[in-house]
Amino acid sequence: MNDQQLIDLLTHDSVRYRSAALDLLASSYCNAPAMLGAILDAWDRFGVSEAYPEFAQVTHLPVHHQYIANILERSFQMVEGRKLVDPVCRCAGKIVEALVLLPAEQLGEFLPEIERLKSTSKIFFRIELHDLKRRLALTELSDDELKEHFEPIWNGSSDVQVQTDAVHALEILHGRGVAEEVIRRCLSPSEDWEQDAGPRLSIALQVASRHAFLGFEDMLAVHIQHLQATVAATACIALARCRSRDAVFAIVERFAHENPTTQLRMTDVLGRLRVPGASVRIQELREACKDPKICDALNLAQILHFDFGQIDNWMEALFVLSDPILKRYRHLVELALPLSDLQPEGVRRHIEEALRIRA
Repeated sequence: MNDQQLIDLLTHDSVRYRSAALDLLASSYCNAPAMLGAILDAWDRFGVSEAYPEFAQVTHLPVHHQYIANILERSFQMVEGRKLVDPVCRCAGKIVEALVLLPAEQLGEFLPEIERLKSTSKIFFRIELHDLKRRLALTELSDDELKEHFEPIWNGSSDVQVQTDAVHALEILHGRGVAEEVIRRCLSPSEDWEQDAGPRLSIALQVASRHAFLGFEDMLAVHIQHLQATVAATACIALARCRSRDAVFAIVERFAHENPTTQLRMTDVLGRLRVPGASVRIQELREACKDPKICDALNLAQILHFDFGQIDNWMEALFVLSDPILKRYRHLVELALPLSDLQPEGVRRHIEEALRIRA
């Protein structure tokens, strides 16, 4: 199963399948431009509040430059005359929240409209105009000038503004493709890295949680075992963002040597990394696993990959999945039915029967 198959379900006639597909795409940090295009099409077809009733709770939305003008125009209309609790108004707040996370250089020409939009409704409280203008100012600096913002960081500065500027500087450098040296230095473990995140690690993970740090999967995987839960959780998001085979390999190679807490975090990331071959590696971990709780998490990860080329493994994972986990994720598991439409008739019948029995 690939992202496009889920994106196609974003305009399905069934709101249950539309919502589940959006949930799975968002939790997997899908960055395909077609995802937002399908969402906007569904809004036009079914209505904003009816297309995805839980849209305001979505944790990730990929916004791309070609949609900025469209989103701003829609958002003005969506908040006009509406209260903050109105579902349509909340959807506008959510999509604009995602929009302002775009690289600053893509937002510069739209700054007047963004300022005007913020003044129309308090739902846009997450638009920090001062912060956006600061980000835009930093884009005018050269690579070397941006790297100078890290000198205080290397010396352990705890100044909030210094650290904020460093985050913006790293984001710009990464967008320019010249951040490798800085990223490597930020992510390199120090003697006390397991207890102390330090500003440099925090800065790198903040940016990595929004942009894929491809080529650094091994370094990100190391921090999943960090003793500070917030650092470990951000490292998980950063690794999931990569959506690469290297990310899968980095986890699988470390899995057997980690403690149960870290293994559960790693399993969560594996469930989000829908890349070719990942479900096979998950199956290998399932076969070697002895901890029932971790086995259950691996079963769920196997199921949510919907790799029907491994239909026996998929069905086994579904049949042994615990009832509490199945109940919690039933809405996602049931996506197997529409996703099976393109499968051979024999495979489709197996899926239908498995869902009839379990889901």
